[in-house]
Amino acid sequence: MRAYEPSDRIEVKLNKLGVTFIMSPLTHAQKGEVMSCVAMKSGNFIQDRWEMVKLALKYSLKGVKGIETKNGPWNPTMEPDGTLAMSNLDVLFNISGASQILMAAALQFSGAGVPETITNQETEKPFEDVEVVLDPKA
Repeated sequence: MRAYEPSDRIEVKLNKLGVTFIMSPLTHAQKGEVMSCVAMKSGNFIQDRWEMVKLALKYSLKGVKGIETKNGPWNPTMEPDGTLAMSNLDVLFNISGASQILMAAALQFSGAGVPETITNQETEKPFEDVEVVLDPKA
């Protein structure tokens, strides 16, 4: 069994779209922060999935390949600590055909470990034509 460190990079390839997201496992502190996102609804505290997704992306996404904007190839802006600048979410959530996969991947990277497949949260089946490259340097 292989254990992954937060410094490792894993590629999530959306083969049909020609887009690759470069992601990393979260630290235990980052995972705790993601899991503690709560909101008040009808007087009860519930997990705030939207905040969880945004924070999971901030910590897990380290780069992209294959995204173009009107200005040419797009690369996300990173904070000095190596996390994703939240201003990137406007572009990431507007990638046609990819945003649902990216959100699922971010949540899965913030969970129990590095996933071997990216699972659709609604169908509980792996997304088709999505490849997780666990050791992209090999």
